[in-house]
Amino acid sequence: MPSRKPKYVISLQSTQGTSPKLCFEVTGHKAEKIIALIRSDVTKHKKKTETTSITLDQFFMEKN
Repeated sequence: MPSRKPKYVISLQSTQGTSPKLCFEVTGHKAEKIIALIRSDVTKHKKKTETTSITLDQFFMEKN
């Protein structure tokens, strides 16, 4: 039995809420094309929301 490519759900919504959300089910091939189109935006979003680890030791260091 041949394996089928997975389908993806794509949702689009205005950030200003002026229009209703649109949802589409697309093939894996189309999803890959969409991801390629928005790759730079995905990278920017990841950098913007990236977390850094920190320990509380930095706040409780004794100063001499």
